[in-house]
Amino acid sequence: MFDYTSITAETISVGVDSAIEKAEKLVEALTDLSREPTFANTLLPLDDIGDLLGKANAEFAFMGYVHPSEEIRNAGIAAREKLEAFGIELIFRDDLYSAVSRYADTAEAASLTGERARFLEFTLRDLRRAGHDLDPKARADLKAKSQRLAELGIRFQHNIDT
Repeated sequence: MFDYTSITAETISVGVDSAIEKAEKLVEALTDLSREPTFANTLLPLDDIGDLLGKANAEFAFMGYVHPSEEIRNAGIAAREKLEAFGIELIFRDDLYSAVSRYADTAEAASLTGERARFLEFTLRDLRRAGHDLDPKARADLKAKSQRLAELGIRFQHNIDT
């Protein structure tokens, strides 16, 4: 269990950086095209990344909403910005799209049922929504707009909270 009574701005920064570093290692492994794609080495790491980022959001970025110290709240807001920026970069990565698409074309993927099939379906949908079927200029524009939307959303929430 996380100790919220002794949290510092540095704890938040280090915690978010650690979560992103772990997520990047998982992305590196799942985008390795030298191995045969499977559910275990392609989609499960994506689920692990979502779990890591969700926990980092709950433990660190959430402090931007609730902590009595302005310094801690500001660190929480910075954590949220960093996590959102990482998430946007992640969904727009070509190597991630290639790895998931490569797996989707396998016999194993075609035989998925239930939650696993739905997870693959939603992952492909999210990648498509990130513009992976668009030309590079349109994708770059979509990415820039997604980044701007995240920035404005954080600023808007901060203005409501203060």
